[in-house]
Amino acid sequence: MQSSPETLSLPAGLQSTLADLMKGATFSKEVLREGCLPVVMMFRQHALTVFAVGDQADYQPLYEAFKKHYLKNSAQWSTKDVAFVYCLPADVTVAPDFCSRVEVDAYFCRKYVVRLDGALIDSLARLPFLPLSPITPGVQTRPPSAQTLLRQRNLKADLAKALVVPSTTSASKILTGCLAGTYGPPEALQSAAGPSAIPEVVEDRAQATLKSISIQNFRAYRTKKVFELGSAVTILYGPNGFGKTSFFDALDFAVTGGVGRLAKASGGLPRVAKHLDSQGDSTEVSLTLVREGKTHVITRNLSDHNNALVNGKATPRKEVLSLLTGGTAPGADRVESLVDLFRATHLFSQENQELTQDVASKCELSSELVSRMLAFEDYASGLKKAEEVLKLAGQEHSKVTTDIANAQQAIAHERKELKRLEGLVAASDTSSAALDARFVGLEEAISTAGFDISGIVSRDTRGLRAMLDVAAAEAVAWRAMLSRAIEQIGTLGTLRGQLEPMRTQLTERQAQLQQAETHEKEASELLGTLSSQLAQLRTQEQGFQLRRDWLTWAVSVQPEYEQLTSQAQSLAAGLATLSSQVSQQRATLEQAQAAQREAAASMQVAKTTFKAASEKRARFQSVKDVAAAWEQAAPTLVELLKAETQFQASIEELRRQWGEAQQAVHSQELLVERVERKLAEARGSDSRLKGLISELRGHVVGPNCQLCGHDHGSAEKLLAAIDRRMQHGDRVVQLSEVAATRRAALRTLVGQRQVLVERLKQEELRLTHARMQRSQLERQRANYEALLTSVGLSLSGETRQQMQSLNIQVHEDELNAAGSVDSARQLLEAAETALASAQAGYRALDEQRRATESALNVAQKRLSELLHQANQGSINLASGLQALTGAERATEEQRVSMSAAVESANEQADRQKAVQAAAKAAVTAARTSHQQANQALTGHQTRIQSVLSELAAAKFDSAVSPEQLHQQMEVATTREVTALGLRDRAAELEVAVDTAATSAAFESIRQRILANQELLQDAAVRAQKIQPWVGYFTEVKKLLRTQQAFATEHFITEYGPRTAVIQQRLRPVYGFGEIEVSSKDSAISIRVHRKGESLRPTDFFSQSQIQTLVLGLFLTACSSQTWSGFSSIMMDDPVTHFDDLNTYALLDLILGLQSSSEGERQFVISTCDEKLLQLARHKFRHLGSAAKFYRFQAIGAEGPMVSEISA
Repeated sequence: MQSSPETLSLPAGLQSTLADLMKGATFSKEVLREGCLPVVMMFRQHALTVFAVGDQADYQPLYEAFKKHYLKNSAQWSTKDVAFVYCLPADVTVAPDFCSRVEVDAYFCRKYVVRLDGALIDSLARLPFLPLSPITPGVQTRPPSAQTLLRQRNLKADLAKALVVPSTTSASKILTGCLAGTYGPPEALQSAAGPSAIPEVVEDRAQATLKSISIQNFRAYRTKKVFELGSAVTILYGPNGFGKTSFFDALDFAVTGGVGRLAKASGGLPRVAKHLDSQGDSTEVSLTLVREGKTHVITRNLSDHNNALVNGKATPRKEVLSLLTGGTAPGADRVESLVDLFRATHLFSQENQELTQDVASKCELSSELVSRMLAFEDYASGLKKAEEVLKLAGQEHSKVTTDIANAQQAIAHERKELKRLEGLVAASDTSSAALDARFVGLEEAISTAGFDISGIVSRDTRGLRAMLDVAAAEAVAWRAMLSRAIEQIGTLGTLRGQLEPMRTQLTERQAQLQQAETHEKEASELLGTLSSQLAQLRTQEQGFQLRRDWLTWAVSVQPEYEQLTSQAQSLAAGLATLSSQVSQQRATLEQAQAAQREAAASMQVAKTTFKAASEKRARFQSVKDVAAAWEQAAPTLVELLKAETQFQASIEELRRQWGEAQQAVHSQELLVERVERKLAEARGSDSRLKGLISELRGHVVGPNCQLCGHDHGSAEKLLAAIDRRMQHGDRVVQLSEVAATRRAALRTLVGQRQVLVERLKQEELRLTHARMQRSQLERQRANYEALLTSVGLSLSGETRQQMQSLNIQVHEDELNAAGSVDSARQLLEAAETALASAQAGYRALDEQRRATESALNVAQKRLSELLHQANQGSINLASGLQALTGAERATEEQRVSMSAAVESANEQADRQKAVQAAAKAAVTAARTSHQQANQALTGHQTRIQSVLSELAAAKFDSAVSPEQLHQQMEVATTREVTALGLRDRAAELEVAVDTAATSAAFESIRQRILANQELLQDAAVRAQKIQPWVGYFTEVKKLLRTQQAFATEHFITEYGPRTAVIQQRLRPVYGFGEIEVSSKDSAISIRVHRKGESLRPTDFFSQSQIQTLVLGLFLTACSSQTWSGFSSIMMDDPVTHFDDLNTYALLDLILGLQSSSEGERQFVISTCDEKLLQLARHKFRHLGSAAKFYRFQAIGAEGPMVSEISA
């Protein structure tokens, strides 16, 4: 690169400029390559940024030299974020794709290309990690509220409120009140030198930072969830639908008492904000914040969302906002304006992204969007309401003006008719003969003209006039139809003459389209071939470059490899000597350890013997205790055995008796069953017999019985005998008595059996109790025998004497074991002293050996790493520095040659792309031309068919000539004139016939004239009332629109450049100039310049660039505002359509905003992009506890399941 004095001074200028911008950073200059300018290295706590200056040819050598320099210092720099900024002097030209090719290469580190034209601070402005340039001190972007502005210009307070405050008074009510005098007269607005702005107020805004937020029964959150927020940044990560947006809704609710994005939800805030399963439970959100070192807690409950508890005290919304923003809100500001301002500068919701529809369609931000961004929705509301009132006033004034014109026209018509009638009356001859003659003449004229009056009564002037009016109207209609037919006949001829040329043109354009498609196909195929060849060449170039990189690395590490190899050999020899000495000392140590182990074993044996003797004495003592207890229990066991035998015999006897009783009961039950069965049969027979006898009573006719022939003396006696026989059943009575006796005997036997059962249960219970006592005593005896066996004795008559002898022996064994323990302890202490001496000698030698071995391992590990990396690149480090340098040089020559081939192939591909693009454009143009010709022909044919259809509907043949139609039109005109003349003659006769009727008609006309005059006067009075208000609201509309346009222009003037810088930092647009943001009325127009032409960005940019522009507007507003000291900036999923480079730039931009001179910021960002989470954890890890990260894992009945993750 040819270096001018200005270029040579650039590194020093860069270091000076960066030192002014980056407070706390350290700098150094390093010459990485001969023949190139030194690079400026900027060191921060977490980052290393290198600034290099050169042309396109110097880039690759400087970048490779920096990578080598980094490898040498990787131990110190491995934890830092690395960026490489390549600065192009103003007079240097580079290839069109150089900047984009360098910046999209994310390998090794982030890269930026900056052109240094103009002031260095302006050229470096697009680097996202640099702090933004401060805004002009004292500049205010927010105009006074619309209501305040109107009051300042002499509007009544009620009228200003009605115009500005939404949903209070409709436009129709405002206009009605104005006309009724509710708001006073329409006095002229006070003039001002220019649009108003808030006077600068020198006020120290206290910084307020959120510490935590608690959410319960709000939106997606059921149970109470507390989030601790980082003082610098908090990242919320999780899939969509897991409660992240509800987090921002909760924060909005706690601060403002509402949720901006839910303002129009059906059912209102109480319905949509409360968790659906919470029912009657309290819905509450709490914020903990720190302001001026003091902690404050803001708690807002849904039941009273207009008031919050601040440190336990009820506080309205305006005071809560003042606490958060660190100042006192102006008294004239409505709380809704402050709420809108807070959301515009502190909360970026997902709805903001939806507002980009206007950007996509019109390439401008509408007045509604600007109002949201700049927080003057009250201007939009007031302007809209003023326009509605003005529209209604204009409509009303237009209606009144129309009423005046209609009334004047009606008066003129009535006066003309009155004058005509008066003239007719004065000139008419009303004698009978004259009237008869006139009637005859009229009838003859009507018949001569061809009008049919056969159905009209003679001298019915009204009927005649009506018939003639109809005839005249029919003639007019027929004349209009004829006129239309004449036009259509002419049009049809013209259209038919144009049809054939259009068909010829369509054929020609079809041929042109086919030719263009063939050319485009050939160009595409050739482009595909060239692209394939270019891809192959680039693959080879990348292979050479990769090989060159590996060889460069090998050359840089080869001296280290030789040094490590020599060092490893020396350490290995020393390690062998130390290992021999350690082995000798280990033998001495092992002997001492063996002696110590023997003494310890003897000690252990003595302790075991003593422990066994002590345990034996303890066991023997327990045996003695059990023996004493058994001597007392032995007689009881003998008694229980005897009682058990007696109980068993008694039970067997009772069981025998119970069996006999059971058999007797069973026999008796059989007898009872048999008797009851016989009794039932007897009762059945007796019932049938009584029925027969009862029937016999009905057949008695004398004293003789018909069954047996016995004579009873009389029929009454025979009946009495029959009745007695029916009352007495001997067999039934006898069986009933037997059955009762059997049942009584059965009950007696059952009672006896039950007594035996109770006695048997009692005896069995006594036997069970005796057995339990016996079992317990037998277990006691078995335990006693087992204990005797454990000490070598058995249960017999001599047991007492044996136990006394054994007791003496046990005590003697315990005393002997205690003596052995004392002797073994003395021997062990002597052995341990000798062992400690041997261990100290061994440890000293072993430490020397380990140190040597560790140094050898480090050297070998580094050698292994170098060899492993060399194997990855197929490099032989043992081949020597000279061989590696030669191979590197040869590979670089191959790479340069291949790069030239790639450049040549790329140029061919670019030229072919242009050819292919031109061919494609030609195809598009030809296709469009063909479609237009086809559509024109189709439309032409449609018009011809439409004309034919209209002629057919009018019952005209398409072959009819214009002359024939003109003749018919003349006939229709003559018929119309004749009908109208005859109608007037009939009207004159009507007036002459009925003079009284004529007088009544005169009076009716005069009354109508008077009524229209009254309407005219009322309308004129109302027009006079409305006209001043039309001018008044025109001025109000002009005032609001002028102030809104001024605020927008003011924003663009002061903050437009910052918006463009932020958009460039998020992602530059290669191949285009800078974004230009300009104001037009109350909207913001966006354009981009390229080669002197102003273009719409949306015609050429991707959706990502459009989103970064909207995000840039928000970040501009929140980073530049001076009204609030609240440091928190909330962004709900701002990275839709972002790629990795966008995400990197956003995170760097956030770091730059945090270090801004305008105050520290606290960012809370949600995302469903895991890449952003990982990049943020890496980028913000140096912040420590000031950065918090949360993972939304799932959502359940109790709300989101959230866990904090470390950086």
